[in-house]
Amino acid sequence: MRVAAVIVILWCLFSVCSCGGGSRMGARFQEIDRLTDSLPLEAIRSLDSINTAGLSEKELYRYRLLWIKSRDKAYITHRSDTLILDVIDYYDRHRSEGLYPEALYYGGRVYSDLGDLPTALEFFQKSLNEIPEDDQHLHFRNIVLNQTGRLLQTLRLDSEAIEHLEKSLNGGDPSKDAYGITFTHTLIAGSFRRQNNNQLARKHIDEAVKLSSKLNERDRQTILSEFAYMLYKEGKLDSARLVIGPLPSTVDTFTVPFCLAVAANIYKDAGILDTAYMYARRLTKLNTPYNKKTGYKVIFSDELKEYVRKDTLLKLIPEYKQTIEDYLDTHEAEQALIQNARYNYSTHVRAKEKAEADYRSLRTTVIVILGSIAALVFLAVIWVLWRKYQKTKNDSEVMEAMVFVEKLREETDQTETVADEQAGQNQDEASEDTKDVRRKIHSHIDALKDRNVRSLIDSRLLESQVYKELRDRMDSNECIGRSDDILKRLSELIETVTPGFGNRLDILTDWAMSDRERNVALLMRCGFSNSQIATLLAKSKSTISSQRNAIAKKAGLTVNGINAAIASL
Repeated sequence: MRVAAVIVILWCLFSVCSCGGGSRMGARFQEIDRLTDSLPLEAIRSLDSINTAGLSEKELYRYRLLWIKSRDKAYITHRSDTLILDVIDYYDRHRSEGLYPEALYYGGRVYSDLGDLPTALEFFQKSLNEIPEDDQHLHFRNIVLNQTGRLLQTLRLDSEAIEHLEKSLNGGDPSKDAYGITFTHTLIAGSFRRQNNNQLARKHIDEAVKLSSKLNERDRQTILSEFAYMLYKEGKLDSARLVIGPLPSTVDTFTVPFCLAVAANIYKDAGILDTAYMYARRLTKLNTPYNKKTGYKVIFSDELKEYVRKDTLLKLIPEYKQTIEDYLDTHEAEQALIQNARYNYSTHVRAKEKAEADYRSLRTTVIVILGSIAALVFLAVIWVLWRKYQKTKNDSEVMEAMVFVEKLREETDQTETVADEQAGQNQDEASEDTKDVRRKIHSHIDALKDRNVRSLIDSRLLESQVYKELRDRMDSNECIGRSDDILKRLSELIETVTPGFGNRLDILTDWAMSDRERNVALLMRCGFSNSQIATLLAKSKSTISSQRNAIAKKAGLTVNGINAAIASL
């Protein structure tokens, strides 16, 4: 028993230690992640101090993603895609950890350093598609939008670049990210300049200049170089000269080529040729290809041809030639890369638009189907309610008719009794009673003229053997023979179901019906139509119609009202 207790205690301690270790490593990774933005080199040192041999698979891939991220933040150029592809594959299979979009983003950063811009763009776009569109992920989404915009701008897809860069400003706080927001405005301005939209370009440059007060002096001077170039493009040479004057000697190394090119052009157009030549010659001597072509272009311009000595120009011609050749070679390679990237981007856009169109189509189809189902259910409910109403109405009509018939029977019996008692004594009084019964029948018929005749027929008639035989004969086009007793049986059945029918029929028609008309009336009492009666009696339809009209005339009713009259007797 004691041994078992000890084992349980040891297992619990092991579990606590294991969980605590995992928790401590997770907290450490969170701290390193926070360091990558402000102190990336410190983050790298912290990662290098971790022994990866003791990490779980989850911790190992978190370590690897942070390793790539910290080096990217420290501007250490990525040299291989092996590690990031492995990381992307892992987080693709473990999306619940929520780091797949970030892994895709750093896939784009790695391929940007490797010079494979189409693949970099593809990873950025995949990352954007995976990032949830909520406030919690807004900052990271803006980072990916910004990098995508920069890449699109490099590929000269300015409209698309502007769209992504402007979106990246959404919700940005200049007090927390003054550097990023300020330089994003200069990027947007550059794209607008290439589209010859100087008004919007100036708007963004002015915003960048305003925000540059929050930057260090070197970064602020870079923004002022962009501002000077904007003034130059607007033809404001004096203002441009005042801004650019001190900058070529103070800006950082990366901005020097651009700043010298802007200064050379400003002073050339302002007619200050010695200064223009000085900046242009200084530009051509830099150990960087950026803007070098602009320096030679200024030196060999018409404005400076009288200023620069011919022997100097002759010495510079080979350099200019080599610069042009290098530029064309680089430009040709860049154009091929740009074309490939544009194709990939267009393919991605088309695929995304198709997916969105398919989604809209599916949604519309689902809405239509659900709407149709709802409509059908609604109609079904209406139909059921209508049928229920009709049944209730028909039942009510049948009950009403039965009550009336019962009452009519009583009155008929009374009339018969009165007629028997007063036969030969008071025929006028009996005649008055008969007329009164006829008036009541007519009144009831008027009340039933708009009702369904079928509902007035007693169900016992329709369920009888006689009715079934008549239906069978009609269906087989077989008529009633002279020696057949089926009409006699039908008359007896009707008298059984509705006693006094024959007497009431005689009263209604003033005892003027012939035997043939009586046979027609018997079949009408069962709901048979003219054509059906014609088949059973072996007569033409017109003959039966004439006999029905004769019955209606004798009853003092319209042709349309005779069916309801006979059905209700």
